[in-house]
Amino acid sequence: MANIFDEKLVIVSGHGMTETKIEYLAGLKDGKPIRNNIDVKEASVSLVGQTVIVVGKGVFVVTVNGDHATYNLSYLEVFVEIKKSWKLMGPLYDSCTDH
Repeated sequence: MANIFDEKLVIVSGHGMTETKIEYLAGLKDGKPIRNNIDVKEASVSLVGQTVIVVGKGVFVVTVNGDHATYNLSYLEVFVEIKKSWKLMGPLYDSCTDH
């Protein structure tokens, strides 16, 4: 999984929190959060040169510190082709209520 993340990756949550690639991967190793299921409800993809933008909505079922939670989220993910490999540069996740 680490290979898909660019070294400059910054993950932005709806609460304004940010995580670098190193911070995010460390959290995954510690088991927080565990993504139990992601049910994509909408998704669209735009290709612009060597950049792909994915926009969508989904239901994310996660476990954080032993507590289960379900979130309706909108997301935006930006991928860039670097040396014939697609790298995730910056996802943004925010809550939404219109599922």
